[in-house]
Amino acid sequence: MDTQIQHILEENEEVIWNGKPDLKSIMFASFIFSLLILILAFIMFFNIEPLATHKNTNMGANPKRTFTIISGILIFISVLIPFIGYLFYKVTDYVVTNKRLILKSGFIGADMRSIYYDQVRSAFVNVGLVGKLFGTGTILIDTGRITQSRKRGSKTAYDRFRYIKSPYMVYKFVQKGLSSRKEGMHSGRADFESNLDGYKDFVQETEKMKRDID
Repeated sequence: MDTQIQHILEENEEVIWNGKPDLKSIMFASFIFSLLILILAFIMFFNIEPLATHKNTNMGANPKRTFTIISGILIFISVLIPFIGYLFYKVTDYVVTNKRLILKSGFIGADMRSIYYDQVRSAFVNVGLVGKLFGTGTILIDTGRITQSRKRGSKTAYDRFRYIKSPYMVYKFVQKGLSSRKEGMHSGRADFESNLDGYKDFVQETEKMKRDID
């Protein structure tokens, strides 16, 4: 596990699961996206003449040069995308503990986000085409954060465990943590430390889940 995450763990906090995004899934998605941009760049590059002379084109005094520059920028971006994907893999870590969910990211420095179970409204698994190919998925975590946009209005801002292996197993760990936290709060005790029976059940259940998966 990442040493920076170990340093922020609290007393009596136990790591139930930790992992990184699946590298194969990230690189596959990166190459597909890169290929699409590259195709667009070549279509533009080999059609500069008709694009530049089109009656609706308004690209300044030298439209050919402008379209050539745009094509070059698109090619550069297409080459850069796989490197960004690999860097995302290197700097990203996910952790599920008996108290919270931890997301570590950041291309420059380390950005940590802790989500305690009492902050989570809901969580669910999303498996797209890449996930079906590589057996991965993304866990979306709703904490009630909202983003505002003029065009789209308000939208839920999910925290995400992206491209993780065995997403449903990890989802079970998250759900068990949410259930145990809810039971503790309903009994008037918000922390596992003051709800030892609930904490022991939580540990036993998660260990059983791991054995069943193995």
